[in-house]
Amino acid sequence: MKLTGRSKETVFFRRIWRNVYEKERILSVFLIIGVVIGNIFWKPCYVKAIESGYDKITEINDDLLAAKLVAKNFVNTIATEKNGWEQNNYLGNNYTVIYNLKNEECGYIFNVINNNESSGYVVVGNVKNAYEIIEYSFENNSINDFCNVNEKDNIYLVEGYNYLKQKDGKYITQDLEEINIHDCKDLNISVKAEQKEQANELIQKLKNMDFDEKNVLWGDISSGKSKSINNDGGEITSIQEYLKNYVGESYTYTYSDANSNVLSGTGTYTMEELDSDEANCCTLVALANAMIYYRNKKGYSSISLSNNILYMDIKAKATNLGYTDEDGLSVSKNNNLVNNIFSSYGYSVTGSNNYGWTNTSVKNAIDNYGPALMSFASGYYYNHTVMIYGYKTYNASSGSSYVFFLVRDGWNSGVRYVAGAGACSYVISCLTTIKA
Repeated sequence: MKLTGRSKETVFFRRIWRNVYEKERILSVFLIIGVVIGNIFWKPCYVKAIESGYDKITEINDDLLAAKLVAKNFVNTIATEKNGWEQNNYLGNNYTVIYNLKNEECGYIFNVINNNESSGYVVVGNVKNAYEIIEYSFENNSINDFCNVNEKDNIYLVEGYNYLKQKDGKYITQDLEEINIHDCKDLNISVKAEQKEQANELIQKLKNMDFDEKNVLWGDISSGKSKSINNDGGEITSIQEYLKNYVGESYTYTYSDANSNVLSGTGTYTMEELDSDEANCCTLVALANAMIYYRNKKGYSSISLSNNILYMDIKAKATNLGYTDEDGLSVSKNNNLVNNIFSSYGYSVTGSNNYGWTNTSVKNAIDNYGPALMSFASGYYYNHTVMIYGYKTYNASSGSSYVFFLVRDGWNSGVRYVAGAGACSYVISCLTTIKA
């Protein structure tokens, strides 16, 4: 078996945070990661379309849902940042549970789909293994056939990244040879304490989601729909066009100046301008653009007048918190980065991470303090942080109102928009307020 890649440490797990919001309300979830505490053997929660013909969840397995989100995030990021899967790859409905030699579930195999055909796979640990990306392949090789979801035999992952199948009381290798199970050892899946801590924290948040929300989320993860510009889930450059696509062309939409606030004087830098298009420095650039506002508009004159020096100061503080160009910065450190960089310039500022934000809380952050950061784990800006520097409200002729946040996304120097609650499908993100 030829593997395209294996991960020693889950980069993508540390980037998953969430606010899950649907229409009028936001549900606070730190990560889409979950498990039923104390339950070692989980029932598969999904009625596989290939077996039943139905395409809906009949019961919810939080652990599986979390692992699948991690797998999707991984595939999306590889497609975007590496020369691996194409953008139109997605995860199907089916999966395979993998076990250790103690007959405990230890993770899942997810098939990657392209044009309705298998295009490789991703193996993700369960909550006990902190959703580690164990291995993956860009190829439709024998693993997908060997671990066929239609079969009821247990699949074991053992030392050497070898898979075994228990069939009729015997253990069979991928070469269909019988093997003595006592000659095998469990695969050592090493994860850091921070990963385990995050997994346990996130699991509690996932439990707060109700059945319908989880059902929709599973469907979103499993869909291979592409997202186009000014459509739900895609890049937003025109609010009017987006509203016509999302709400309907039969209504008219009027900008409400009285219920809007756009700040001036922020930075407009892109990641490439301040660092490198190879660096995962979106949070650092977003914070630099925000700090330029505090220097120019709020009287924080001790902040370096050289924007390049300012950025390097931010990067030094981020590095002390675990930042690397390859992995970026854990979202849980966003508030620490805000505190540390302002403190280095002699200012007492409080960075605050909010995983349960609402439209009102974002608007209050803009009105009362200034620009804020938002880090995403789903949607168009998945695995990415942007700076929010304003909001605009549009009233529809139907009587409904819609809020949009203005962002500098680090990819474009011009303005882009993020739809607020009530104007889009689920979005998974964390708001970091700079309380100056």
